Amino acid sequence: KNLLPNDPQFVEYLEINPPYVSTLSFRAEFIEDCSPYSKPIVSVQYPGDYFVTIKEGRVYTHDTKNTAVISGDNYLIDEVSFQWNGEREKMKDGNENAIFMLKGFTEPKKYPGKVFSLLAGGSPKFYYYHWLIESMPKLYLLKQSGQFDNVDYFLVPNYEYRYQSEYIDHFGITGDKIINDELEYHIKADELMVCSYVRLEDHHPKWACDFLYNSFITPSPITKRDKLIYIGRGDSAVNRKVINEHELTDVLKSYGFEIHFLTGLSV
Repeated sequence: KNLLPNDPQFVEYLEINPPYVSTLSFRAEFIEDCSPYSKPIVSVQYPGDYFVTIKEGRVYTHDTKNTAVISGDNYLIDEVSFQWNGEREKMKDGNENAIFMLKGFTEPKKYPGKVFSLLAGGSPKFYYYHWLIESMPKLYLLKQSGQFDNVDYFLVPNYEYRYQSEYIDHFGITGDKIINDELEYHIKADELMVCSYVRLEDHHPKWACDFLYNSFITPSPITKRDKLIYIGRGDSAVNRKVINEHELTDVLKSYGFEIHFLTGLSV
């Protein structure tokens, strides 16, 4: 089922920003030199940024590659559901969501009132970057809708991670309003509120970056920024470690770099 046209009996659609094209300003030589694994897509058509209220809506998270957003009349809503082809690293159509291959599933846990979803696919469950750039900007769209103060519960990818709870706390959202998707994989709400996806083909809307900056950065009178800083990966739990980081940091120190590891720090 598609979001448009509106079906007020089940789904209400609010446009925050109209459709637009996001275009990167990289030079052609830069694009050519990028690895084929992550060669940037220069232009991406955004469907606009929007806010959707689904009466008697449900969320069923089958796994990190499949999340179904379901209307009150039991249709999967394609644009705000998530189904990922890990082998080809691209989105699939809604009719390929894993929910359609299930023979049955448990009853949803019912939450009264309004539930706002911060889910954005599987990666925000476990990765700081994806949580920050894909889930958190949804709060901006919620604020733009005028519904922030009316939310009864927030559906969060993985509230067990300290950084997720610290970000949520920053916006005054208390723990008693949290639904942890890692623990509650099938929920139903009187009114389920979801937003469009923020990051498409590795493009990041300017409004999302501005929202994060303005929410967390306190303007400083210091205009001179002369520090050289290297953020180490040596304390990373799993991914993207620099194999010879010790040798690298020794060289960087000789150039006056400060070496910092962020794992032990608060948001």
